[in-house]
Amino acid sequence: MAGKRRWKQWFGRFTQELNLTSGLASLGGLILSIIAFVGLNAFSSTLAALVGILGIIIAVIAITIPAWKAIPPRLKNANTLVGQRLNLEKLQEVDPPLLKLGVVGPELVGKSTLLMRILHQTPAKVRTDTVHAYVTSLKIEPFHFIALLDGPGEMYANQFQVATPANILLIVLDHHASDNEKSIDEARIQKHIDFQKQLRWHLREQNNKPASIHLLLNKRDLWEKNSQNECIRLKKFLESEEKAWKDSNLVAQVTSAEHSNERPNDIAQLVSDLKRLVINMS
Repeated sequence: MAGKRRWKQWFGRFTQELNLTSGLASLGGLILSIIAFVGLNAFSSTLAALVGILGIIIAVIAITIPAWKAIPPRLKNANTLVGQRLNLEKLQEVDPPLLKLGVVGPELVGKSTLLMRILHQTPAKVRTDTVHAYVTSLKIEPFHFIALLDGPGEMYANQFQVATPANILLIVLDHHASDNEKSIDEARIQKHIDFQKQLRWHLREQNNKPASIHLLLNKRDLWEKNSQNECIRLKKFLESEEKAWKDSNLVAQVTSAEHSNERPNDIAQLVSDLKRLVINMS
C-alpha cells in the first residue's frame, strides 16, 4: 500500500550503509585510541576519560546515521509515476511491485525509439546514455501498470543491467545499424549472435530469470526491399536465434516476430503481444 515502507529491507540496507561508514569509524577509533594512550601515559586520566567519551559518541554516531539512512522510503502508487523517467532503484519504491519489461540489443537497433512508440511519445534525437525505466499502463483486464526498462547499447554491461530484473525480455535485432540501408550487414548479424550468447551466459549466472523472451526483428520496412532469397535468409537467422533461446532452457516461453518501428500496425501488434504475455503471467 502506498505510503507504507518495506521494513523487511531495513537490515540489508543498514548493513550496506554500515559498510560505507565502518572505514571512517575505524580510523576515528584508531586515532582516539592513540590519543587515549598518550593521555594515560603523558598527561592525565581526565584527558583519557574525555577521549574515551568522545570515542563512545563517535561510535554511537557511526551506528545511528546508517540506521537512519537505512529506513526504507515510503512506497508510491504506480499511477503517480506514469510517464516519468526513473532510475531502476526507484522501482523498488512502487507498491504493488511492477512487472518489468526489459528492452535489450546492440546500439542503433531501435530500442529507445520502440519504447517511445509504445508510450506514444516522440522519439528523442539524442542517444540513450543511462539505464532507466518508464512506468506505463496496459488497458487490459485486470488493469496493469508495467515498467519499461532501457539503457545504452554500446556497453553490454548496461544491457545486462536492464535484463537482470526483467520479467519479460524484449530482444531487438536488425539487419544493419543504419536507419536507411536495406542491405544485410554480415558483421551486424554476427554482432547480434555474439550479444545473445553473452546475454545467455549472463542470465545463467542470475537467480532471477525472465519468464518470457520475445525476439523482434526490427527495420523490416528496409530489409523487405531485398530479394526474396535475402529476406528468407534473414528470417532463418531469426528462427535460428529463437531456437537457440529455446534450447538454452533459460526461460519458459520464447516467441519472435518481424517488426518495424515505422509501421503503426507493427507497433499495435507488438502492444497486443505484450498484453497477452502480461495476462499469461498474471
